[in-house]
Amino acid sequence: MYALFSGQPLVILGGTGPLLIFTIILYQLCRDHLGLGALFLEVRVWVGLWTALFLIILAVTDASCLMRFFTRFTDEIFAALISLIFIFEACKGIFYIFSDLEVHKHHDTALLSLLLAMGTLYVATALSRFRRSRFLNHWFREFLTDFGPTIAIVIMSLFALSPMLESVSLPALPAPSSFRPTYSPPVEEAIAVTTPENEATGENSAAAETNVVAESNPPRAWFVNPLRAPMWVWFASAGPALLLTVLVFVDQNITARLVNSPDHKLQKGEAYHLDLAVGGILVGLCPFFGFPWLIATTVRSVNHVRSLATVEEVVTPGGESRERIIHVRENRVSALAIHLLMGLSLFLLSYLKMIPMAVLYGLFLFMGIVSMAGNQFFERLSLWLMDSKLYPATHYIRRVSLSTIHKFTLLQLACLVVLWIVKGSPRLGILFPLFIVMLVPVRMLANRFFSPKDLSILDAEEEPGDEEWG
Repeated sequence: MYALFSGQPLVILGGTGPLLIFTIILYQLCRDHLGLGALFLEVRVWVGLWTALFLIILAVTDASCLMRFFTRFTDEIFAALISLIFIFEACKGIFYIFSDLEVHKHHDTALLSLLLAMGTLYVATALSRFRRSRFLNHWFREFLTDFGPTIAIVIMSLFALSPMLESVSLPALPAPSSFRPTYSPPVEEAIAVTTPENEATGENSAAAETNVVAESNPPRAWFVNPLRAPMWVWFASAGPALLLTVLVFVDQNITARLVNSPDHKLQKGEAYHLDLAVGGILVGLCPFFGFPWLIATTVRSVNHVRSLATVEEVVTPGGESRERIIHVRENRVSALAIHLLMGLSLFLLSYLKMIPMAVLYGLFLFMGIVSMAGNQFFERLSLWLMDSKLYPATHYIRRVSLSTIHKFTLLQLACLVVLWIVKGSPRLGILFPLFIVMLVPVRMLANRFFSPKDLSILDAEEEPGDEEWG
């Protein structure tokens, strides 16, 4: 629906780390404080309906214009947070395998899991750079680059399933054996389902027991009936919905800003309000079927744009080699095809269950690392570990003093650390969307400590052209 009706179909919808955090906190609130753990899906419907109403109101009142106060300062911090979530969760999953050898029986499991993760990362990274290679035909280089992650998953999965390794037990993707609604366990069974280990690995004993129960009990209905929830929930859900609205509003518009970046040389116009309205309708519709809330995903959207881009390699005045986007093949077909193929994967559940989790951890590492490219915050952060005589001759290094650059980077790092702490806090986690919004006044306060000229360079919407360097 989003690919067909949105104004910017290059944005990819899906689950995000911040949204997962909000969902877990909402579930814990229902389970521990409201006694509604068994009616969580019904509560989600009401939260989704209120959120849809708020988002549509924001869309028709042109509220996305407020995003003009979100500058590159905020975009870089938010994108860095999402990238680090991918990398952290992947490393957390691998570490869990190493720290739980008693469950997995043998050290071979841990070592092979590490090999598969690193192998997936290496193959995907190597193929992503194959476009600049001198070997093979141009169309074949393009194919290897565009489908590098998929090829890496297939290669490493086949390696893990080879006869010589069949004696090694590997945690695999916990896909169901058939296509049907999930089993809704009672409260006492549901408590164990959303533990931190489950979030990162999906492989602890509680998850395994839940899968067994799901196979042996009748599934829930396809349609979630919100009228099963008590009447007071119908109105009380507006409170959590306000926080979810802030999260979706910020996530949707920041991701759209990153996709519509001037560096991407897009031709069609922007459609922030239309996209927000379409996203709001989907937020209200998905919970009726037990689907997760789907919002704009930063890493996948940016990677989608880059996969459609024609790039050239340029050399900056400082001698540094960089890729520059010439144009992007803007279309609705790729986003629609992506989600149709995801739907067709329901017919491949028996094969998906054979993919080792370690291979997916390697894919998450790749996505997190690749999304760091082009983020000036990470570039400036790397200067702290670099010989000052070998600094790249970027436009901001040539025009802003090093002390000012380091102070600006330190301010962004402090904001990122605060967001990370709030994200993991059981008490403050539900307020995470508000802390993202607080980045705006922090950026405004920076005007008191940095000169307008320095801020215009460090916080520029796009990098200057070659003629503007100096």
